[in-house]
Amino acid sequence: MLTPQSQVDAGCFNCVGRPITKASESIASGLGVGIEQTAHGPFFWHWGDNGDFKAFVAASAGSRRGVVIFTNSSNGMMIIPDIAAHALGDTQPAFNWVHYERYDSPRMQLQQAILDKGIDEALKNYSASQPIEEGSMNMLGYQLLARKKFKEAYPKSANAWDSLAEAYMIAGKSWPSSITGNRWISIPRIPTPPTC
Repeated sequence: MLTPQSQVDAGCFNCVGRPITKASESIASGLGVGIEQTAHGPFFWHWGDNGDFKAFVAASAGSRRGVVIFTNSSNGMMIIPDIAAHALGDTQPAFNWVHYERYDSPRMQLQQAILDKGIDEALKNYSASQPIEEGSMNMLGYQLLARKKFKEAYPKSANAWDSLAEAYMIAGKSWPSSITGNRWISIPRIPTPPTC
């Protein structure tokens, strides 16, 4: 169980059936658990993600140290790396491999700035900071939508504009001309799929 059984791809945590492009130097699969190499020796670990419930366990057979963390929040995994590092006295390579967003990520900082200072002030500071990936930006839009922050929920991407239109539809409002001036938004034409 606690012996590495197979290597994993360093850049992909969900690559079943695909060849490994670059094997991880610090992560491997055991029998039912992950095996990671830390500065203080090997640890075994496992995580769970059921939407609003997140969990993580890590332990070292050699040092007899371990931690079990359960959260009841969809954002729970954002804080688990810091809790585990504090409890175990070491960072866990598993968190870099599974790619969960941290509570202090650029997206979360922008979201907090929008809620605290308003969209205009938050965007002034954002333009000088680290860029946010489109998927994360779209997620931010949906989170603002859930908080009924309709005018704040649109950056400049086709996916985000689609989400903005959905926000207006859910809010029961018409598309305001103030967003686009009275001009059309240029969206690339999507080709019609061939019929079978």
